[in-house]
Amino acid sequence: MPSAKEEVGRSKALLGWGENHPRYSQWRGGVKAWARTKAITGKRQAGSVLWGQFKTMALAETGLPASAKRLLEKGAATIKKETEIALDKILQEVLKKS
Repeated sequence: MPSAKEEVGRSKALLGWGENHPRYSQWRGGVKAWARTKAITGKRQAGSVLWGQFKTMALAETGLPASAKRLLEKGAATIKKETEIALDKILQEVLKKS
């Protein structure tokens, strides 16, 4: 079973970010700031409506690769689901470290 760090690394790769990618840092900062303004501390705490808004904002935030957006919008069902899970994992990791 992969560690949490390995899962986040795989999720980042699936979304189009390489190791220590500068655009990831920019995106992460914007996501963290938005989460603070809405007092989001976790997926369960946020509830489905606020979590959905959080994901929508994360997709619009500068720094998210266009390839990730395409996978989420137009990907085949299987890859779309994997990409959504990857985005959720990264967002939860962002909240855990903020």
